Amino acid sequence: MTINELIEKLKTFPDDAHVLVQGYEDGFDNIKVVRQIPVVKNPKDHDWSGEYDEPMGENDKNTFPAVVIFGNRR
Repeated sequence: MTINELIEKLKTFPDDAHVLVQGYEDGFDNIKVVRQIPVVKNPKDHDWSGEYDEPMGENDKNTFPAVVIFGNRR
């Protein structure tokens, strides 16, 4: 994905949405998809895990929308 393609994709999301990358081990991958999903702050984050995670249930009150850039690993 090029910068221009990414910019055009990001323009489709709210201006105040959080933009996150996958948090797993090391290295980088090409972008596979960009989409908005509900996330929650991960209170038990470690060096190998992300600061945010998908909510465990639909009734989680700490959920907020985030634009996530997914790589080839997920």
